[in-house]
Amino acid sequence: MGTGVLAYAQIAEDLRLNHAARQVVLDLTATRTHALADNTGRRLVFLPDQDVYQPQVQISGHYTDDGVAIVLPRGSTSPAVRRPVRP
Repeated sequence: MGTGVLAYAQIAEDLRLNHAARQVVLDLTATRTHALADNTGRRLVFLPDQDVYQPQVQISGHYTDDGVAIVLPRGSTSPAVRRPVRP
């Protein structure tokens, strides 16, 4: 019984991490699609101290927040440093 519980816990952790990766990839793809459609600079900025990432759009040479920050799914960790990710 103990081994089954440990195996289930590992499977559940793997599924959470897989879900987190898929969400980030979908958001990166959406960011890229919006950038191409609008012909604007767009990016995602990861905020590790808050476990969120923020979509941003470039307006007049400066990036500003575009919508609300997206919370990273449970079971994932954010990058160790604050850096923008351009799709």
